[in-house]
Amino acid sequence: MRINNSKLRNSIVAIYFVLVFAVIVNMIVFGLFQDWIENVTIKWAIVIVVFSVLFLAIHTIAKYFEYDSDGEILVVANKGMVLSEFFRHREKIVEIPKRKLLYYKVKDYIIYRSLNLYLKSGNAYQKRIKFNITLMPKKKIKYLKMSLDKIVRNNKKAINEHRK
Repeated sequence: MRINNSKLRNSIVAIYFVLVFAVIVNMIVFGLFQDWIENVTIKWAIVIVVFSVLFLAIHTIAKYFEYDSDGEILVVANKGMVLSEFFRHREKIVEIPKRKLLYYKVKDYIIYRSLNLYLKSGNAYQKRIKFNITLMPKKKIKYLKMSLDKIVRNNKKAINEHRK
């Protein structure tokens, strides 16, 4: 099963555009009325801090997610939404054999969702890999859970058959 959130890319670009437009409008408004507004430096600092926090929040949350469970290898990827073709600093691609998946958890916070995959690593160790799935629609998360449940169920069945 292949799942991704590529349709949201245009929305994220539009949000960045609106933020840049709002900064420009604020610069013009403060520039025109700076004689009438007292203590302009504090108001500029507030505007810059607010827009910086908004930009960083969107930049952190806005990630492309791709899931591919076709074949024997599970491929999960997180990439940046904007300029990811040129700058690959936010890219995380994991290819793992399906048999190594022990279990998973989808954590849903108020403004952030993550997928945690727990893998067999060595004899008795498990490794956690975390992915950002904040911008995934609920319907696609449901399909993702169904696919991962199937893989975990098959792995447990294979372990039980191996023990017999």
